[in-house]
Amino acid sequence: MSDKHSAELAAIVAALAPTGPDPGTGSATAARLRAEELLGPDVVAWAAQVAGEVAAGTQARPLGHAAPTGDIAVQAEILILGILFTLTNAEDAGGAAELATRTESSIRQLIATGVPFERVAETIRFANELAIRALLSVAIAHQASAATLTTITLTVTTSADAMLDTMATQYLTERQRFSSSGVHAQQELIERLIAGSPVDPRLTKSVLNISVADYHLGFVVSGTDSSPLSLPVLRRSVQIINDQLRVSTVVVREHPDSLWMWATFPRPARLDTMQLAAELDPAVRVGVGTAQSGASGFRRTHLEALAANQFGRTRASHVIDYHRHGLPILLSSDTEKADWFVTSELGELATPNPRNRDLVLTLRCYFDSKLRIAVAAERLHVHRNTAISRLATLETILGHPVTERMAEVQAALAILDFGHLDDDQS
Repeated sequence: MSDKHSAELAAIVAALAPTGPDPGTGSATAARLRAEELLGPDVVAWAAQVAGEVAAGTQARPLGHAAPTGDIAVQAEILILGILFTLTNAEDAGGAAELATRTESSIRQLIATGVPFERVAETIRFANELAIRALLSVAIAHQASAATLTTITLTVTTSADAMLDTMATQYLTERQRFSSSGVHAQQELIERLIAGSPVDPRLTKSVLNISVADYHLGFVVSGTDSSPLSLPVLRRSVQIINDQLRVSTVVVREHPDSLWMWATFPRPARLDTMQLAAELDPAVRVGVGTAQSGASGFRRTHLEALAANQFGRTRASHVIDYHRHGLPILLSSDTEKADWFVTSELGELATPNPRNRDLVLTLRCYFDSKLRIAVAAERLHVHRNTAISRLATLETILGHPVTERMAEVQAALAILDFGHLDDDQS
C-alpha cells in the first residue's frame, strides 16, 4: 500500500464522527479503550453508533427469533473498530481474542434459547452491509480514489467473513457441547442448588462458570393460566430481560409453558420492572426474585420468582417483583384462602366501586400517617371532618375500631391493592 493510499485511508477514518449522541454499548470493552487512544473519541463514538444501528436493525427484522441486542451491539462495535484498526495499519493487540471470548459467551446464550445459526449469520451480513455503506459514504464525501473505495470494501468484507467463519466454528462446537453430557451435568447441579442440596463451590465454578458466592437474580417467564404462551414468545422475553441486565443469563428449566432463568452479579442487582413491563408482550408474566448470594440465595431467588410468577398468572399483573410484593405473594400462596381472608377482614370494602375506592384510600392513608387524622386529611386533600366521617363509615363496615386488628387489615389491603394494580404499576 502506497504512502498516499495509506494517508487517504487514515484521513477518512479520522473524519468519522457520530451524527448524534454516542449511544455506547453499556460495556467499556478493551477494544474501545484502545481505539480511543489510537483513533480518537469521535471515531469510537461513530463505531458505537453504527453498532447500535446493527443491533436495532437486526431486532427489527422479522426472522422468527429474538436478537440479543446488547450482545450484538458490543460485538458489532468490536468488529467495526477492528476494521478501522486494519484500515489505519494500527496494532489491535488482543482484539481478536476479546471478540472471540465475547462471541463465545453470546453463542452459549443463543443456543440455550434456541436461536439458529442463520440468525447469527444474518446479523453479521447486516453489519457488513451497514459498515460498508457508512464508510463509503464518508470516503465518497472526501473524494477518495477508486483504490481506496476498493480497499474499504474488501477490508470490511474480509473482516466480516472471518468473523462469520469464527462464529460458525464456535457455534458448532458449543452446540455439540450443549448436546453432550456436560449439559446434563449443568442441569443436575442446578437441580441440586434449587433443591437445597450441598454443592462444591469449585464444581459450580467449573460447570456453571459462576461463583456461587456471588449474587443471583432469578426469573420465571410464562403466560397466564388461561392463556399459555409458546416457547418462541417466551424466548423473546428472555432476550429482553437479558438486554436490560447487560449480562449473559442462563435458562435453568425450559417447560412447554414457562422458562426459568437467572443472572449472577458480583454485587446485588435490581431490575427496572416498570421499563421491563413496557417492553414485554402484555400477555407475558414475569416473576422476579430478590438478589441473594450463595448457594442458599440461588435457591431462594428462584423459588421467590416462581411464587411471584404463579401469583401474577391469576391477576392483572405483568411483572411481579418479589422484593416489592412479598407480603401479598406470601399471603396468597393459597388463592382461595387469601380471598376468604380479604373478605373476612374488609367486608364490602373488598368489592371495587368508586365509594369503596375512596374509603380504602382513606384507610391506607390513615395507616401511613401513623393514625394522625389531620395529616391524613391533608394528604387526601379533603377537610378534616370529611376524613373523620370516612373513618366512622370504615369502622361500621369493618365491625370494629380502625385501631383494632391493624396488622390483619393492612395485610388484607396489601392483597387487595396488588390484585387491582395496572400492569405499568407492577
